[in-house]
Amino acid sequence: EIGAAGETAALKGYLEKGYCLIARNWHYKRFGEIDLILSDSYKKDGKMHNFIIFCEVKLRQEKSLLTPVESVNITKQNRIRKLAEIFIDLNPQYENYNVRFDIAEINKTNSGTYRIQILSDAF
Repeated sequence: EIGAAGETAALKGYLEKGYCLIARNWHYKRFGEIDLILSDSYKKDGKMHNFIIFCEVKLRQEKSLLTPVESVNITKQNRIRKLAEIFIDLNPQYENYNVRFDIAEINKTNSGTYRIQILSDAF
């Protein structure tokens, strides 16, 4: 329930910036789950730039010892990379997209509100 609230807060932040949701809580067999998969496109220098974003959402209370970013260790990063590879293999329409890995850092304050920071291209 708490994790879902953090994911909803992160998703809202992405959608407000114009991103499109592709999947939420996508999992594949025993490999694990990706919290959010999104897309973003923009035109620059007359060319379209398409991105697929794999986002790990980390929610923490203010008094936690580890920051959300610190909790996404190399093992977790490698698992997300493998899941992203599988996702693209299963969804070839994204094979020419630029891939980005983000961490959405959600800190729940003592007053119960959420402070959201999206760390683009975090790993």
